[in-house]
Amino acid sequence: MEYYAGIFICALGGLMLLWVFVRPRKGDEPHCRACRFSLAGLTEPRVCPECGADLTLKRSTIKGHRPNPRPAIAWCIGLALLGSALIGLDRMNRTGFYSLNAHKPAWLLQSEAFLLGDLRASMATDEILDRLSDGKLAPSARDTLLRTALVRHAQTWRAFPDAQWIVITAAIGRGELSFEQIERVWNDCICDASLIEAGRGDQTYFPGESVLFVVGYDTRAGSLIRAGPAESGFPLDQSMSISFANEDGEMITAAKIRSRGPVIQRHANMRPGTSSNYQQLRIVLHEEIGEHQGRIEFEVSCIADMLGATWANADEQQLAKLGSLNHTYSFPIKINIVDPLDLEVPAIDPASIAQTPSSLIDFEVTKATNSFDHSRGAVITFRVRTALRLEKDIGLGGHLFFAQGNRRVGVSLDGCTPHEWSQYFVTLFGYKPGPVDVYYEHDQITAAKARKKAPRVLGGTIDLGTVTLPDPWPEADDNSR
Repeated sequence: MEYYAGIFICALGGLMLLWVFVRPRKGDEPHCRACRFSLAGLTEPRVCPECGADLTLKRSTIKGHRPNPRPAIAWCIGLALLGSALIGLDRMNRTGFYSLNAHKPAWLLQSEAFLLGDLRASMATDEILDRLSDGKLAPSARDTLLRTALVRHAQTWRAFPDAQWIVITAAIGRGELSFEQIERVWNDCICDASLIEAGRGDQTYFPGESVLFVVGYDTRAGSLIRAGPAESGFPLDQSMSISFANEDGEMITAAKIRSRGPVIQRHANMRPGTSSNYQQLRIVLHEEIGEHQGRIEFEVSCIADMLGATWANADEQQLAKLGSLNHTYSFPIKINIVDPLDLEVPAIDPASIAQTPSSLIDFEVTKATNSFDHSRGAVITFRVRTALRLEKDIGLGGHLFFAQGNRRVGVSLDGCTPHEWSQYFVTLFGYKPGPVDVYYEHDQITAAKARKKAPRVLGGTIDLGTVTLPDPWPEADDNSR
């Protein structure tokens, strides 16, 4: 409360300072504007007897006088210092440098728990809970705090103090809330869900491509964590499914995921007010080529048996009511399955942007090993990226080939993010010690797979020089191991 009192006092001092300079004058005696000399008793003087100013000019005289501003300025300074001190105390209280809440009366803490913003109300709530646990307050203080928490949680237009979530869930665990009260808390604690991620923006894919769908929602002052039935909280059952319509229009489930057991609890590191939670589901598209209508179903329901385990004297009818608590959301989706060769990923001719195409790709060998055992082969570990001077949307969409004689082994570069190193390794069977040619070759299908990270790719073939395979290391015999 001291913060808002300090703001009010500082504002009052500012208004007082403003009033000092805009308040009306007192009296009607004429004065010289230049030196404030009183002209009372003089009959139309032309010059000021005191300073000699020309009094015939317009606005050369004024009527009345302003009171002495020094007392008002002194009051203004005093109010500003007092308000600043209160704001400083609030700052020290919030940072833990000085616990002002420990010296406040219980009635003031109860008022702050209801009136103030989420952070200050949470601190007041924590202080009340600490005093209750230490036996410094009567049990009636807990009932008052519970009523405050229920009222504030129902006020969805306000941020909810996360510390008061403990008050509500602990009351549920003690069996102090009716089903109607629990239902109201349930309806208010889950905010509307939204489809956060649904694959690519153009919703165009090829058969066998994986797509990630993410549904997120907010809870009022609670974070989803894993906890046992004995923990005080709100246990949830989350399910998410994706369906596509067949030729007859019937929705066929393509994938489904379920997460049972996360509990809405206060978390020490969470942001007060709301907490973002999400459920994600990745599927591999096996639908035929063409447009497909689909739907994402997302449901959040209360786990009755877990909540009932902490609800004193809960019978089957009460548990059935708890099990009926749920929030269901549906999101329509539309995808277009096409042949990878029909996906137009712009391929840039390296010769059009650089005289030396090899300078467009950064390629480094981090390790190269060889073995006498031909079944193991030679292993080259390398990293690759597009040159930093290229635009950020230009990536690699093709293969990196390692060739020696009539042998050639390629590595698909569909996971490269432009300007970021990507680590790979390749095993070369039958290769001899010595130089191995390395070159990049564009591939339309690989570019289609990489189009989300790289909207444009380097086309053609780019020679990256050679890599030298070392001589095989000697194999250790059994006696030397």
